[in-house]
Amino acid sequence: DYQPAMWRQFDLGGDTRLDSLCYQILASFRANGSHLFALQDQKHNYQLPIFDSGLGAQESLLAHWLGEYQPGDELLLTYDFGDSWRFKIKIDAVTAEPRLRTAGPAKLLAGSGRGIIDDIGGTTGLAEVAKDDPTVDRPLSISGEQAAWLKRTDQLKKHYR
Repeated sequence: DYQPAMWRQFDLGGDTRLDSLCYQILASFRANGSHLFALQDQKHNYQLPIFDSGLGAQESLLAHWLGEYQPGDELLLTYDFGDSWRFKIKIDAVTAEPRLRTAGPAKLLAGSGRGIIDDIGGTTGLAEVAKDDPTVDRPLSISGEQAAWLKRTDQLKKHYR
């Protein structure tokens, strides 16, 4: 719901577990991992850890992979149920990869916007900050961001475990 839209484009293998997908997305938007998150598709509500949120039957992110989806499929990642950060995920292409053989390192390809700020009040709070800080809406420097993104992803994995 934030304007101008912040977005990221990734190249990830079909062997990417859904929990790792969530960590990579959250890290790319600079979330600090201090809140719960859930991932939904047309049929499933995934959570880690699984808890009763009133969303219906829950499944673990640890038992599913990105390669289970098809081009055109969409997922919704919700982070921080108070600020309600929502990340729409669209699958552009899927390459069949056996789960036991890795497809190569994840790559951040493109994007725009610096990312979210935890505990700021969601998109309304971020819009207020952007009025005084034009760097919030700047294009993403991929060359400068790749290594930091991978490091933040690893930190989030450790934090949630």
